[in-house]
Order: sequence, then structure tokens, then C-alpha cells
Amino acid sequence: MNKKVNITIASAAGGGKSTITSLIKKALEDVGVVVHYNPNSFDPLPDDDTTKQRVVSLNDMGLTVEILEQHMSRESYVDDGAAEVIDGFFNAERAVHSYFGYVENWVKIPLEDARDYFWFVDEDSGFVRFADTKEDMEDEEAGNYYQNEIYTQRFLPKYVYRTEYYTMISVDTHTDGNKFLQIFDNEKEIKGKD
Repeated sequence: MNKKVNITIASAAGGGKSTITSLIKKALEDVGVVVHYNPNSFDPLPDDDTTKQRVVSLNDMGLTVEILEQHMSRESYVDDGAAEVIDGFFNAERAVHSYFGYVENWVKIPLEDARDYFWFVDEDSGFVRFADTKEDMEDEEAGNYYQNEIYTQRFLPKYVYRTEYYTMISVDTHTDGNKFLQIFDNEKEIKGKD
């Protein structure tokens, strides 16, 4: 069953669908969500209706984002558009948290997209290792991989959030104080590694 997130974005007159599409796509991609648009998803509406609705399906994440596009004057867009883009960003972030069952508490940990990497997690030893290629993961002597410590704190009920398609891991990079909720693709997980 798909979860739904409603995002309302205002687009400027003359900006058209491409302006609003790029703003929404950027806001969602900034939080690690890849958006695939279906051009056939517009509901047919009368020509005099200035509101159009587009549904962007994120099937691989079990989400449906409903985006309501409203056309308004350039002056209104300058005043109000940024607030709605910001709302869209935070709504998308909440949707990703909800997908993984993550509840934000005490510390704000940003999302990081690590879906392109091959990866291995050792929860007992407390680390996740990831690399560009499977070969780099398997050749430990060459050292062509990254490794982050699993970030554990009492305010987090768990540190590894597994779903059918993706795994999100709370990590500490030990570099400049950076901590992330790193999202990995389960198809690229290397299992059974010691």
C-alpha cells in the first residue's frame, strides 16, 4: 500500500510546468529521493481551470507524492514561492523518515544518498563499509572503500532501518563532526562477509 504525501507548490505565470517540475525535483533530490515523472499522469481538467494536479509515483519507495500546481502572478511567486518550496523539502524529508520508520528526536541528522555504492554492514562490530564497485569491496588490502561507524545514541531506538528495497543506517563519519542517515540500495548489499 502506498503512503501519500501532499506537497503544494506555487508556480509563476509564464514559468510553466518546467519551472515547477525542476523546483520540486530539486527539493526531493536534495533529500535523496529520485523522482521519475510520468507525463501521462495529469488529470484532464477544463481549459478555464488554472489548477492542474500531477501525481509522481515513487513505487520503489512505496510512496506517492501528490503535487498541486497553482499558477499565480510573478509577484506572488516571488513572495510566496520560496516558502512552498521549503515546505516541499521538509515534507519530502518527513516522507523518507516515515518510509523507514525513523522518528527524529533530539539531534537533526541529515539524509545522505549512498544508493550507488556496494555495501556491507557489520552491526556487531558497529560499522558500514561501502565502495564504488563490488571488486573494491572485496579487495580489503587495496583499501579502495569507505567505512563509517554506526552512530549509536540513547535517543535513537535503533540504528539500522531495513525495508524491502532500501536500508538506512545512522552513521558517524568522524570527519568534521558529520553524521548522516545513509541510505543504501539492498540490491547492492554484500551479505555473508566477515
